Amino acid sequence: MYDNPFSDSHGYVLRRYQWHAAYATAGAATGELLHRVTKLPRWASFLIAGTTIKVVPHVRGVVQHRYPFNARDWAFDGFIGAVPLIAWAGWTGGDWRSRLLGASTLTTGYLSLACFASP
Repeated sequence: MYDNPFSDSHGYVLRRYQWHAAYATAGAATGELLHRVTKLPRWASFLIAGTTIKVVPHVRGVVQHRYPFNARDWAFDGFIGAVPLIAWAGWTGGDWRSRLLGASTLTTGYLSLACFASP
């Protein structure tokens, strides 16, 4: 699959699940960097980074009339953008139940929404 969140004219080819992992990793790394530089709370940094990486390109494409609004694809991309926030919240919850809830939320969300990701 060909994709690039910053440009519609050039990009990279990866398998779909590889893109999903790359976006989640980019969101986590960007969120952590934003947290360390600005001293914002981690949850806010992860939310800003995930939204910027996964949702802003959709808004740009719709505003520029490059592709139509696709609510299901936006829902999936919003979920992928939130992966670092969900993982962080589950991990820092303090006990095994919060970690299990975080892991099950990630697994269930991915499995239920991945079919809506645009090709």
